[in-house]
Amino acid sequence: MAAYVFRGRSLRSRKKSPSENLREVLQNLVLRSGTSKGKLLGYYNALVRLCHRYGSCHIDTPFSKEEVLSWSVHAVCYHSIVSTSAKEMRAACLRALRYYIQEAEDVDALIKLNIHFLIARSLDICLDNEIERIHAMRLIRHVAHIVPTAFPPVLLPPLVAIVIDGAKESDKMLSISLATLCELALTCPQTVAEVGGISAILRSILDSSQMPRINEALLSTILFLLNHPRTRHFIRVNIDLEQMLAPFTDNHYHRPEGDASKDQAFLEEREGRFTACKMAIATCMRSWPGIIRLCRPEGSGLQSLLGALYQPHMDTKKEIMDILYTVFCLPVPKWTDNFSEALLSVDASAMRDSWRLIEGFVAEEGLHILPHLARTRSNLVDNHLSLLLATFINAGLLEALVEVITTSHEKTSVRAIILLGELNHMANSIIPAECNQYNLYLPSLVSLASSFQVSAEKRNRASLALSCLSRMHALKKRGVVPCSLFLNHLMQSVHQRSSEDSSRPLKVTRDGLLSSINKVFMLPAHYCIVTEHTSMINSPAVLLTKDNINWDWHLLCSLLKWPDESMQRLDDQLVQRFIRRLIFFFKPTNKLFAAVELSRLEHTLMGCSGMHLVDFLLECNNDDATKFLTEWLTDIAQCLTEVKECRSSLDVLFSPGFLQHTCSQFYFLFLGRCSASPQGEKLLESTGIYQVMLDLCSAGSQDVYVKLILSSMDYTRDGLSRLLLTKGLTSTNESARLYAVQWLHVLLRAHVPFFSSWGLELLNAQLYDQSKAVALEALSVLSEACEEEVNLMSLVRLQPSLLHLGKKGAMLLARFVSVPQGYKFLMDSGLLQTELDKWRQGFNVQYVHIVEERLNEALTSYEKTHNGGYTRRTTCSLPHRRCSCFVPVHLYGQLVQNKKGFMLLREQNDVKDLVELIRNSGLHTEEEIVQLKAALWAVGHIGTSSMGIDYLRGFNVIPEIIKLAEECGVFSIRGTAFFCLGLLASTRQGAAVLADFGWESVRRQHHQVWAIAEEEARRLPPEEVTLNSAQISISQMEMFCMAALCTFAAVLILLPDQSRQTLRPRRRLKTVPSCDREMHRNHFWCIK
Repeated sequence: MAAYVFRGRSLRSRKKSPSENLREVLQNLVLRSGTSKGKLLGYYNALVRLCHRYGSCHIDTPFSKEEVLSWSVHAVCYHSIVSTSAKEMRAACLRALRYYIQEAEDVDALIKLNIHFLIARSLDICLDNEIERIHAMRLIRHVAHIVPTAFPPVLLPPLVAIVIDGAKESDKMLSISLATLCELALTCPQTVAEVGGISAILRSILDSSQMPRINEALLSTILFLLNHPRTRHFIRVNIDLEQMLAPFTDNHYHRPEGDASKDQAFLEEREGRFTACKMAIATCMRSWPGIIRLCRPEGSGLQSLLGALYQPHMDTKKEIMDILYTVFCLPVPKWTDNFSEALLSVDASAMRDSWRLIEGFVAEEGLHILPHLARTRSNLVDNHLSLLLATFINAGLLEALVEVITTSHEKTSVRAIILLGELNHMANSIIPAECNQYNLYLPSLVSLASSFQVSAEKRNRASLALSCLSRMHALKKRGVVPCSLFLNHLMQSVHQRSSEDSSRPLKVTRDGLLSSINKVFMLPAHYCIVTEHTSMINSPAVLLTKDNINWDWHLLCSLLKWPDESMQRLDDQLVQRFIRRLIFFFKPTNKLFAAVELSRLEHTLMGCSGMHLVDFLLECNNDDATKFLTEWLTDIAQCLTEVKECRSSLDVLFSPGFLQHTCSQFYFLFLGRCSASPQGEKLLESTGIYQVMLDLCSAGSQDVYVKLILSSMDYTRDGLSRLLLTKGLTSTNESARLYAVQWLHVLLRAHVPFFSSWGLELLNAQLYDQSKAVALEALSVLSEACEEEVNLMSLVRLQPSLLHLGKKGAMLLARFVSVPQGYKFLMDSGLLQTELDKWRQGFNVQYVHIVEERLNEALTSYEKTHNGGYTRRTTCSLPHRRCSCFVPVHLYGQLVQNKKGFMLLREQNDVKDLVELIRNSGLHTEEEIVQLKAALWAVGHIGTSSMGIDYLRGFNVIPEIIKLAEECGVFSIRGTAFFCLGLLASTRQGAAVLADFGWESVRRQHHQVWAIAEEEARRLPPEEVTLNSAQISISQMEMFCMAALCTFAAVLILLPDQSRQTLRPRRRLKTVPSCDREMHRNHFWCIK
C-alpha cells in the first residue's frame, strides 16, 4: 500500500490485496509516534484512492465500519492536541471519510461514534481554515445525498449560522450553505424547521441582493412547503411570507439612524433589498401557493401592497408599479414625463438588441411579431394571467392606479397611465365578457376630469390620462407591425403589396405624396396639386445638391413609388439624369449609401427609396431601365465576388463588421426585390449574382451572409429564392442551418403561398439533420404547422419518421390520428396500437412532466437548452419576455377529433379507468398524485371535441374535476384540474356545460383581438355593476380572497405531492350592492 506514498516501494506494494492495503493504512494511522505529518497525509490519500478504486463496500476486511471510522479519525484527534497546525490533517480526514461513507449504515456508524460533532466543528471554525471548511461542506452534502430524510440535526446549526451572518462576514460558504439548507428543507422539513432553517431561508430572500436572482430559488423552497398540506404549517401565517412586503408597506423598515441615509453604501444596500423584494413578490404571484397565502380572506398581503399606492411616497409607488409590470409580463416604459417618449419605449414594434444581424436578426423579429398559428389551443400562461389579473382588479388595482395618476408627479403619472392602459387591454383579451367590471375605472376618470369639486391639478391630470389612454387604444388597434425593412418586405410580398397595408411603416401613401408636394410649394394642407411627376424631380434636391443626407427622402420615395407614364418611359433627359444620380448614390463601390450608419434616422427612408428604385426600373420595361439596373447589379456583383474570393473578409466592402453597422446590408434586400419577378431573376443570373449567393450559402465560414440572403429573397413564387433556401438548409455551418429553419418558421407564420407543398418538404428533410438543435427546431416548426389542417395533410403524405426524436416526435405523430388519412396511415402500419399501449403504460405520466416543465420554463427566469440543461435568461430580455405555453398535444385529444379514432378510444375502455381514478384516487404518495394528474390531463383532452364532451357527460366526471379544482388540499392538483377545465371550455359545448356549473369562459379565438360578445352571453343588470372607485369594501375583499382561496392552484411550483388535505367547501357570500352578484356565484374563468 505504500505505493501510494513512496514511488520506490510501488512494485512490492502492488502485490497486496485491497484488504491488506487497508489494514496497513489503518495501522499507520493509529500510531501515536514515529509517523510524520507528511506520511499521515499520504496514508489518508492512499485510503481515498483505495475507496475510489474498489469502493468501501467491496473491500473484504475483518474490521467493522465503526472500527474503520474510529481509527481513521484517531490521527486527527491526537495531532489536534499535540500539534498547533492540524487543519491539513482534519481536511485530509474529512476527505477520506467522504470517500469511505457510501451507504446509510456508514452514516449510522458515523453518528454512533459522534464524528458528526467533529464535522460540525470543522465547518464552524475560523474563516482562514478554508480547505478544512470546504471538505467539511462536501462531506455534509455527501451525507445529505445518502440519507436525505434522516439527516443528522447536529450538522444543521452551522449551516443556519452561516446563512444568517455569512453576508456580514463575507463568508464564501454562504451560497453553498443556502443551497444545502434549501435541499434539506425539501427532504426533511421538520428537522430544518426545528433549528430555525426555514426562518433563515426567509430572511435570506431579501438579503440576497449580492447574489442576483438567487431569491427565486429560495422562494421556490418556501412555495414547495406551502404547496403540500403536510408541510404547510412550517410557514407561519401572517408572518413568514408577508415579511417580503415590508420594504414597501412598512415605512420604518430598515431605516438608518441620523445621517446614515446619506451614506452611499446604505443606499446601495437599500436598492438591493428593493430589487430582491420585487423579484420575490413577482415569483410569489406567479405561483398559486403564493397567491393563496397573500390573498387569503383573513390576511392582508395583497391589500397592503396595493394600499401602499395611496401613500405619498413616490419611490414606493414607482417600485410597486415595476412589480406589477413584472408580474403581468409587461415591458417597463422609460422613466420620463413625456408620454409619447414613454409609449414609444414599450412599443412592441420597436427595435431590440436580439434583432440585430449578429443575433437572431429577422427570424427573431418575425417570431416575436407574427402570431402563433394556434387559434383554439389553450395557452396556459394566459390562463394563469387571467386569474391573476382578475384577482388584482377585484382587490382594487385599477382604482389605486387612478389615484396614482391624479395625485403623483409627472413621471409617476405617465408610468401609471401606461400600466392602466396595458392592463385594460389585457383584461379585454383574456377575461370573459361576463366579468366586465375591469373597465369601470373609466367613469371615475371622466368624473374627475369634469368635476369642479376637485383641484384643478387633479382635474387636468385626469383629462390628460383620458387623452393618453385614447392614444394607447389607437396604438393597440393598429397592432404590431414590422420594424425592419426585411420583414416589411416579406409581408408586402405575401400580401401582394396591397393598399390595405397602408398602416404598416415604411409604405408611403398617396396622401403622403401630396403632403410632401404641398410642403414643397408652401401651399395650404387642404390644397391639392395635380401635376406631372417630372416637374417634381427637382423638388427632392437630387439634381441640385450632392449633400445626399439633405435630400427630401419622403418626397423621393413617393416619386419612385407612384411614377407617371412619362417618367416610366425614361425619354426625358432630366429623368435620366435623375435616375443616374440615384444609381450613383446607391452604387456600393462609391461608398455613399453603403457608408451610411444604421444609427442615422434617415437610413430607413434611404433603404425604402432604394427598394422603390429597383421596382421602378423593373416596371419601366425598356432598354434604358434595363441598362441602368444591369449597371447597378454589376457593381453589386463585383463587391459580392470580392467576399467570395478574398480570404480575409475584413478587407472587402461587404465584410461582416461593415454589414452590421451600415446600410450596406440593404443591398441584399435590393437583390430580393429583383427576385420577385422573372425579369429580375434573369438579371441576377446574367450578372453572376445568383451563383455568388449560392456559393455564400454553401460556405460555412460566415452565417451573416446566409442570414442576409435568406431574409431578403421573395418566396411567393417558385424560383431561385427557394433554391437558395435549400442551399442554406444544407450549409456546412450549423448556425446557418439553424437560422434557415427559423426563417422557415417565419415564412410559415407569414402564410407564404403554397407553403404546405414546398415548405414542409424542406422541414421534413431537416428532421434528419446531424445537429440535434437543428432537428428539434424543425420538429417545433412542424408541430406549429400542424395547427392548420392543410399542413397536417401534407405532412401525413410525406410519412416522416418521428420516433427517433423522442417525446416531441411522439407527440407530433399523435397529431396524425386527428385526420382520416393520418389515422389510416398509422393503423395500416401498426403504429397506432403501439402508440396507444405506450401512452397507457407510461407516456401519460411522462406527459405530466412535459407540461409542468414547459410551465416552469415559461413562468420563471430560466429556459431550457437543446441539450436538456437550464440556463438563465439574460437580464435585458426578462422585462420584454411574455412566453406562451400552449398545451402540448395528447394522443387521446387527437383521437376524439376523428370519428374512427373516437370509436377506437371507446373500445379501449381506458376512459372508464381514468374516470375511476379521478373519483377514487388517493393522494398519499407521489406516484398516486402523478397518476391523478395524468388522468386529469387525459380526460381534459378527451373533452376538446363535441363527441368527447358528450361522452364525458355520460360518466358525470366534470363535477368531480370541478370539486378537485375547488377543494383539493394539494394545490398542484388544483392547478391541473383548473387547466383541464380550460381544455373542456375550448369548444362551445364544453363552455356551455361549464356555464351550468358557474364557470365563465372566453368564447373567442386567439387571433380575434376585438371580438364582440355573443348575444347569448349572460348580461348583468346595470344596477349591479357599479363600483365605488374611491375605496374597496371589506365585503369585496372577502369575495375576492375567497375566490382566490377556492380556485387558485399551483402553476409555478408544480412539484410532486405527498398527501391530501381536503379544505372546506367554499362558503356562499352575501350579495353586496357594490359587487357583481354573478361574481359571488362564479369564482372561475376558463380561458381558451
